[in-house]
Amino acid sequence: MSENLPLLQKMKIWFLFFILSLASAHRANAQEAQVWLYKGKLDAKEITLYLKTQVNECGGKDFYTAMYRYSANPKWIELTTTTDYQNNFGFMEAGFTGVLLLKKSAKGLAGTWLSPDGKRQLPVSLVLQPLKATEKEKLEKALEETIYQNDDC
Repeated sequence: MSENLPLLQKMKIWFLFFILSLASAHRANAQEAQVWLYKGKLDAKEITLYLKTQVNECGGKDFYTAMYRYSANPKWIELTTTTDYQNNFGFMEAGFTGVLLLKKSAKGLAGTWLSPDGKRQLPVSLVLQPLKATEKEKLEKALEETIYQNDDC
């Protein structure tokens, strides 16, 4: 800064810089992805569902990525996700092998799994689980691998 600026003007410039830095840091934190881990049942089978939301940097609605697996099977199933932002979610399994229609509450997700032809309908009930940083890291890697397996050209 110029030595000719009065002290008050210098303080105003530094204060403005400080406020802009805080706003920028807050915006970066606000855009961090949120994740949820759910465990429960699809009919009588135990399942785990991992859901991630990210801010759409181009504006508009946030978007979700998700996957789930049956506890007896280590392979994750990618879910194409949509929501009406009124706590209702539609999850379509990769390869259109089934659809989950679930409602989100403070405790978890509940709804129905539908076969592609609509003839089979099974109840789904999932409870929100605490998520440790080490577990989140493993789930993020699994999500990335699952998406890559389904969408690699």
